This record gives sequence, structure tokens and C-alpha cells, in this order.
Amino acid sequence: MPNLAKKAFIHSHTAAIRSSHPVCRAKFCLKVNWRPVRNEEPINIASLTPTHYTSGDLPKKKTKRLAAKLNQTPELVVFEKVSDEGACSECGVELLPGDFLLMEKGQPLCLACADLDRLVFLPAGDTALSRRARRHSSLATVVVRFSRARKRYERQGLLVTEEGLAKAEEECTADASARAAARGRAALARQEEDHEFVTALTQAILQRYPSCPADESRRIAEHTGCRRSGRVGRSAVGKALEASAVDLAVIAHIRQGCYHPPPWLAFLCTVFP
Repeated sequence: MPNLAKKAFIHSHTAAIRSSHPVCRAKFCLKVNWRPVRNEEPINIASLTPTHYTSGDLPKKKTKRLAAKLNQTPELVVFEKVSDEGACSECGVELLPGDFLLMEKGQPLCLACADLDRLVFLPAGDTALSRRARRHSSLATVVVRFSRARKRYERQGLLVTEEGLAKAEEECTADASARAAARGRAALARQEEDHEFVTALTQAILQRYPSCPADESRRIAEHTGCRRSGRVGRSAVGKALEASAVDLAVIAHIRQGCYHPPPWLAFLCTVFP
């Protein structure tokens, strides 16, 4: 495609919707954005974005949010070197493992040649600090590193300006107590919500299986309703207390060997195998 490079340097955002498939009827075609870093040619900060498909039955608000998300300017990405060999394609300095580099036209550039050496590294881990430092920085990049075990790039932190980082640290120090109190209130609210959900799920299990002991049904509800567990109790049907979700939770409880039958039932199983 001879016009591919020309189309890639368009700075406008467009989203076209057209029918393409009975299931995926809305097709968003997003053009790639390019952000100039040096005074030379614009530097490629993202590969060509693939076509995104979504259902044609989405509400208008959700469709608008999705289009706005797809139209966001791509982030400038800096890579943390993991291989032993490599050098800057412009100045020839050797890039050691752990050094940062920027890829331009498939060639590595050190931060000095990419005009990013004035930025400082902010490790990931503090969400408030990262968000504020990025907002106060005139230039910020995302740092990723390739994980050989997971075969993917993982985010390591940000490169931000010193002034932006200093201002973000001041803001985080000023409202640290307020954010800690908010986290405590949110934790109590989640704990109360989980308690109410487990109680309701226990009642649903007892209604579905009246012969199940109360303590056993409580254990089933606590296990399947554990937050962030990915079990059926945390799914949409589980939160709705549907019968299918209750059945799956009980079956999983029995299959995992968590159910201990009473002695008389074990005796009958030995007499009548």
C-alpha cells in the first residue's frame, strides 16, 4: 500500500461506523496519531491501530465513551532494555540491560538522542502520584519492559519532568491523611457489602437446597462470593442470585471435596455401593 505512510501522518481523529457483521455491526476506524519529539521528522509512538469491533446495540453514551477512548492521542512509549547487545543508532553509545531506549523507524535511540534525558523515572505503584505527576508534566512517557516469561510488554512506570514530580509529591503529602481516610471508608463499605451479599447467597442456597446444613451453605457462599476470586458467585448471574449460579456453586463445592457427608450417609454408601 503506497499511501500507508502518508495516511499514518494525519493528525486528525475520525471514527466511522458501518455495518460489517450481524454480531459486530459497528466498525470503528481510527487513524494513528504522531507526536513530534525532536525538530526532525515526527517519531512513531504507536503502531497502526487495529480495527476495533463492538456490538451495534450499545447505548449512545457507551458508544460515545468508546469513540472518545479510541480517539485519544497514543502514548509515547520508552522501552527498558532486557537484551545484552545493542547500541544507539545515532550516537553509537552502548545500551546495557536496564537502560531506556526509544524506537524510531525500527532503530533504537538512547534518551539523549531522543531528547528525553531531562525526564526522571517514576516507578509504578503509587496511582495518585503517577496520575498527578503526569498531569503536571509538560512531557511524559510510559516505560515498558518485555517479560520473557509472559511473552508480553509490562508497564514499569513513567518518565516525567522533575518539576511535575515535585509538584505531585507536594500534593500527595498535603492530602495523604484524607486519602487514607477515604480508603478506610471504602474498605468498610466493601466489607459490609460482601457481608450482605454472602447472607443473601446463603439464603438462596438454603431455599434451593433445604436439606443443606446452614453452616455448610454459609461456607459455600463465602467461598464462591469471595471478591476478586473470579468464581461464579462474583459473576452477573451470581450477584443476581439466579438458580443456575447457585447450582454451579454447590456442584463446585462438592467436586472440590469440601463437602463431608454425615456418618450415616457414609455407612449407607459402603453397604449399598
